[in-house]
Amino acid sequence: TGRRLAAARGPHLPPRAYVAAGALYLVATVALGAGTVLGQPWGAAYAFVAIAGWLGQTVNCHLLHIGTRFLATLVRGDDDETPPHDLLEPALSWAAFACYQAAVLAGAGAALLDAPTWAGAAGALGLAGWATFSAGALVAWRRALRPEAPASAPE
Repeated sequence: TGRRLAAARGPHLPPRAYVAAGALYLVATVALGAGTVLGQPWGAAYAFVAIAGWLGQTVNCHLLHIGTRFLATLVRGDDDETPPHDLLEPALSWAAFACYQAAVLAGAGAALLDAPTWAGAAGALGLAGWATFSAGALVAWRRALRPEAPASAPE
């Protein structure tokens, strides 16, 4: 995964950041799962990091990249080959990424430390990530409606 990420090209980096985060959460999931099997009270954190961390960030990567391509095809037609970076707004993608990572870390901390305040923070951060991610999808859709002016086209 690291070699693939290093070799990947393209100006929009957040999908790669989601892949990297997902890979790191997979490692954390294995560690938390091993600890749980060995008797540590980490079961809730294990499940949370596996679902919201590893699986969630992998899904976010696919939605950001493949989902944007699918959106462009729906709006512009089957022959469209607009790269996702022409439709996505980097600031929104990075903001969603930051919110989601903070949510996963706060949720894992809540489970490990039995800290309800952290759980509330995780929920609020996750909701902020969802709202920002959704705003990015809306921007991509609106840009797809204007095929004559993609975001990266020279003026």
